This record gives sequence, structure tokens and C-alpha cells, in this order.
Amino acid sequence: MLNSFGKYVAGLCLFLTLPGYLKAENSVTMIEPNGKETIFLLSTSPRVSMEDGTVIVETKNDRVEYTGEGPLKFVFSETGAIEKFEKDLPLFKINQFSIEASNLKPETNLQILDLSGKLIISQKTDTNGNITIPVSYLPTGVYIVKSYDKKFKFYKK
Repeated sequence: MLNSFGKYVAGLCLFLTLPGYLKAENSVTMIEPNGKETIFLLSTSPRVSMEDGTVIVETKNDRVEYTGEGPLKFVFSETGAIEKFEKDLPLFKINQFSIEASNLKPETNLQILDLSGKLIISQKTDTNGNITIPVSYLPTGVYIVKSYDKKFKFYKK
């Protein structure tokens, strides 16, 4: 079961793999609680995952594992070509029990499809643009989450 830190990492994993947020070549810095910093160029396609309580950041050439206590901080570099990340951007959190999304358009559909494109679940966000969809009953596999303007895959263990 993922704790709140695991949910944050899962959400960040999706964030790092969603296209359209960044408009220029930049980097993301992973900062550990002890202050150690590791910088990843976005051109190396960093992916964040969690395995047995270990946070793993992989790129085309590197793999960094973090097993320490305390939250990691991920900071995206900013240049004139990058829009500031605002708190009202859509946020997705996924764990083995549910998909939570916030800051979506109110009363819009969020769908879960299998890889063949078959609709598995379709639910509307509430009037604040938030939604929680239970996924614990889904069999192990890869699924597609689709909103009005976002689409990504997730792996259900």
C-alpha cells in the first residue's frame, strides 16, 4: 500500500511523462532531505517510479534509487521559455486502490480504457473538478486514463 509520499511520486511520475507542459529544453532537480541534489535533463526523458518503497528515477543513460526517509523534492528549472507551473494545473495521483484527479474542468468525463480502447470506467468530475475512481478491482495490466485534454497510461499491479 502506498503512503502519501508514494501517491505524490505516482502523481509526479505521470506529470513527468505527460506532454505539453514544457516548452523548452530544461531540467528537473531531485533534492533529498539531506540536501543532496541530482539534476536530470528533460531531454533524457526522466521517469519516476516506486518499487518496494524505493523511489527510482531512470533516464536513457542513468538510474538513481532513493531509499531514504523523508520526502523528495522535485524542482523544475525555469527559463524565459517555460511557463510557471501554477497550482491550478491538473494533478493525477494513482495508487493500487484509486485514481484521484484534481483541478480538472468541472463536470467533465474521466475515462479508463484498456489497451484495445474498450471503455472500462467513465465518471464525471464534481463541480470543483475533482474525482476519485476506484481501481482496486481491475485486473493487473496497463490502462489508459483519458480526460478532456490529457491521455496517459498507467500500470495496475
